[in-house]
Amino acid sequence: MKTILHYTFLILFTGISNFLSAQTGTLKGAVQTSDGFPVPYVRVMLVNTKHVAITDSTGQFKLEKINAGDYILVTSHVGLTKKEIPVSVKSNEITQTTILLSENSNQLREIEITTTQKTDPNSSIHVAKIPLKNIENSQAYSVVDRHLMDSRQVNNMEDGMKSATGVSVVFPATGRATDGGTYYTTRGFTTSSSLMNGIAGAVYSNPDAFGIERIEVLKGPSGTLYGSSLTSFGGAINMVTKKPYETFGGNISITTGSWGLNRITADVNTPLNENKTALFRLNTVYHHQNSFQDYGFTNRMAIAPSFSYRVNDKLSFWPKVISQK
Repeated sequence: MKTILHYTFLILFTGISNFLSAQTGTLKGAVQTSDGFPVPYVRVMLVNTKHVAITDSTGQFKLEKINAGDYILVTSHVGLTKKEIPVSVKSNEITQTTILLSENSNQLREIEITTTQKTDPNSSIHVAKIPLKNIENSQAYSVVDRHLMDSRQVNNMEDGMKSATGVSVVFPATGRATDGGTYYTTRGFTTSSSLMNGIAGAVYSNPDAFGIERIEVLKGPSGTLYGSSLTSFGGAINMVTKKPYETFGGNISITTGSWGLNRITADVNTPLNENKTALFRLNTVYHHQNSFQDYGFTNRMAIAPSFSYRVNDKLSFWPKVISQK
């Protein structure tokens, strides 16, 4: 008896499945642009159903086991207009359709991104020891300029070096008389700041950024252009100080923050004669900050006057004195 019931249910189930499958059809088609090119990865959907497909690399799609009837086929793609077309699916048949899409000018409108961030000069006289433009210089180097340091509120050289790509701190400055500067690693070698304005000028501390115009990091063995005693195969670090210029100008900056941070900087520049051959610039800073640890307190004052005198187009004098305590 159980065997008879088993076969009876099997026959009924098979019959119902065949009946239902006989009432469904298939929808195939292609999605193309208005000029006849196939559009891949377009979403194709029958409204009010679960039938969804994505066109392949040739713009073809296929929807199967769709109940016979009339539907609305919707296509959507970024940059192309959304389109709805009526389709009719018949049982046991394959319905073919071609959908033409046109560009959507609203989605393809131009997007312009602008910034007020200034960049470093397009040339340097220090990196290659000759005035080459960046596009002419085959050396690998990074420049952290004054505008970048101001925008990131850089207070010292170590913070400024964080903006130089491919450079990291090995150990911070200690202030020792002979080797107290910060040591960095680049290209797998250790190096330190041993150049100032393109000539020997080792740094034995973590200098304040108030008198720094930009930091130039020359990467790789080409750093030995400045001599093996000042650089390493990892590269060279050149600190360029602020210089006088031919117009009157300056700025004053005040910064406050947590742990008693109070910082005041001043930068004043002026020509001293009508011919603008004698120029004077004064930079000064006062920096006080506590610490959440038992050490790391800062109480620093510094002044950096600079004077330049141009005798003629080929001869000029530019001495500079920095005092700091």
